[in-house]
Amino acid sequence: MFETEEKIAFGLLVAVLSIIGAAVIIITYMGTGSFATQYTSTLPDGTLVQFQGHVEKVSLTKAGDHQILTITGVQVFAPTGDTQVNEGDAIAVTGIVQSYKGKREILVNSLSDIRNL
Repeated sequence: MFETEEKIAFGLLVAVLSIIGAAVIIITYMGTGSFATQYTSTLPDGTLVQFQGHVEKVSLTKAGDHQILTITGVQVFAPTGDTQVNEGDAIAVTGIVQSYKGKREILVNSLSDIRNL
């Protein structure tokens, strides 16, 4: 059936795939926030960050599929959906630092990255 080398290669392949699968499950369970840095205005674009504060302003984009939040003076660009965010709410967000039209903001990719405190 299989030669010894083929059995070894197959065993290694199964072991590597198992390790990758376990890592994906662990990372999914822990969430991206576990790997994020606390936001500061000096961080470079592309940095995964966490930020928390009080929502000062909520507005929708023209298309209505995203919301622009001002959280304690920081702009946050996030998708709209079932998660309701209101002015005055204390929330935490996880996202990527980016510059848009010369201004710094945090880009949130998923509603699961917005949490009420």
